[in-house]
Amino acid sequence: MSTVVASRGRIPDECFDREILKRTVKLHGKSFGLSDILNFLRLNGVLPAEVEAMQRDKPGEDSHTITFSNAEVIKKLVNLKYKDKKIHLVQLGKQVVRVRIHWLSHYYTDAAVKLIMSDYGKVLAVNNLATNIDGFTIKSGVREVSLEVDEMQRLQIQHLINSVDRNACLLTILGKPPLCLRCSAVVHVRSNCPGSLYTGVVRRRNDIGAV
Repeated sequence: MSTVVASRGRIPDECFDREILKRTVKLHGKSFGLSDILNFLRLNGVLPAEVEAMQRDKPGEDSHTITFSNAEVIKKLVNLKYKDKKIHLVQLGKQVVRVRIHWLSHYYTDAAVKLIMSDYGKVLAVNNLATNIDGFTIKSGVREVSLEVDEMQRLQIQHLINSVDRNACLLTILGKPPLCLRCSAVVHVRSNCPGSLYTGVVRRRNDIGAV
C-alpha cells in the first residue's frame, strides 16, 4: 500500500543548522550495513572521535547519513570502494544536482531559466535537451540545469513552480519521489495512480500482451 506524503511548502530556515550540514555526508552503497560503513571509515583513516552522528536512511535508499566532528574529516574519504563495491559520497553542505524543467517554452532563453532557478541555488550550467526522431534531432523543450546547493536548498525545490510568465513548470530531480499529476501525491506517476481507471487498462493490456 502506498503512503501519501503531504507537502508542507517551504521549510523555515531555522529548521536547519547549516554549520552541521557543512560537515555531514550521505554515503550510498548497496547492501551495506552499519558495520560495513564503520569499516569503510576506518580504512580511510577516520577516527571514532571524529564521527559525531550516524543514521541509516529510509528503506530503499541504501544510504547512511554521517556527521563528522569537523568538515576537514570529509577530505579523508578518498578511497570510495569497499568490498569491490563503489560507494557514492554526497556532501550535504555543497552538492551539485541536475534539475530538469518541463513545460517551459523553447523561446525562453537560458537567462530566463537562471532567473527561475536562482531562488534555489547557484546555477552552473543550462542545457537544452534534444531527442532524435526519424533522423531529425529536435530540441525537446526540457532544460537540464546543473545547480549547486546545500541540502537545505535541495529540499526547498518544489515539483511545480511558476515560470517568468506565471505559467506552471514541472521540476524533476533524479532520486526525488515523483509527483502524480492526477492526485498530487508524491509517491507515484499519473500512469500508476491507484485512483486512475487508466492504470487498470494499461495493466490489462500488458497482461494480454504477455499471454
